[in-house]
Amino acid sequence: MPLQLPHNQPDVSIKKPGADRMSRHYFSIILCCIVVTIFTTISVISNNWNWFARSGALLVIIAIVTEYLPTLKTKKADEMLAWTNQDDHNATRVAATLVVAGTLIWGFGDLVGEL
Repeated sequence: MPLQLPHNQPDVSIKKPGADRMSRHYFSIILCCIVVTIFTTISVISNNWNWFARSGALLVIIAIVTEYLPTLKTKKADEMLAWTNQDDHNATRVAATLVVAGTLIWGFGDLVGEL
């Protein structure tokens, strides 16, 4: 017979509502760092900084998809909740930061080689 918790005890295996969202954002940060590192390496080797600038476009795409994935997967507007906790708020700030960083790299990344 499996071990069962009494009804008055909380189930510790239940994740916080924002935990999945933050883990998705941590993954996007790691992915963005990998993309920038790869494109920077290509730029240094080829001495063509347009590759670095193009990595900014990928950062913007990654950040937007990461932030709006739940919206894209949700069929009804009333199923979406605004920030339900601090983790959701932090996740939104991370996505906004990635969009800004990606846009700056996208727009001005080719100028790095001119320095």
